[in-house]
Amino acid sequence: ENDTFLINKLEELDITNYSAIVVSDYQKGFFSDDLLQFLINKCNEKLIPIFIDTKNKNNLWIKNAFCLKINEHEFNILFKNYRISKNSNSDVVLENVSSARKSKNILNLIVTRGSLGSVSSNPHESIHSPAKKVEVNDITGAGDAFLAGIIYSFLNANYINKNKKFVDHHDLKLGNLASSSVILFSGTVPISEIC
Repeated sequence: ENDTFLINKLEELDITNYSAIVVSDYQKGFFSDDLLQFLINKCNEKLIPIFIDTKNKNNLWIKNAFCLKINEHEFNILFKNYRISKNSNSDVVLENVSSARKSKNILNLIVTRGSLGSVSSNPHESIHSPAKKVEVNDITGAGDAFLAGIIYSFLNANYINKNKKFVDHHDLKLGNLASSSVILFSGTVPISEIC
């Protein structure tokens, strides 16, 4: 019932008024698999990039997503056949993330790896971006700050080049800087202007 109501509301929404859609899904019950797949399909139909950060443990609902950002632990839950670890060779990490992306037809798959930085795969390339070395005080909000940095960088570049489809090394670098700026402090803090 709730799904039907929300899907009807989303059906009415003109998403072409938005530069991007961001879904930060903590699996508290608001987004069902069907609702999220509906939103992914609608965004793809209207050519609106959708950035998804989720705690979901079922990879069936993320197929055809424009961008999925997850951490290494979440990656290993969603993509059991392509597991990676802190000890994995960097070529193996890039290959496994790329294979996982292809398995669900995701355009951009980003995996954050804490002090090891982040990895991104798209049909054009698979890349690693190192983390900025900082003293970690509290990791609260690091993933959200990372995603905000990625989206900010992507949309700024997309403003200049309307045909941008892929998250690139510039986007990853700003995501890593944004994340590094918040882990310096205790609790939730805004992204530092030094980014």
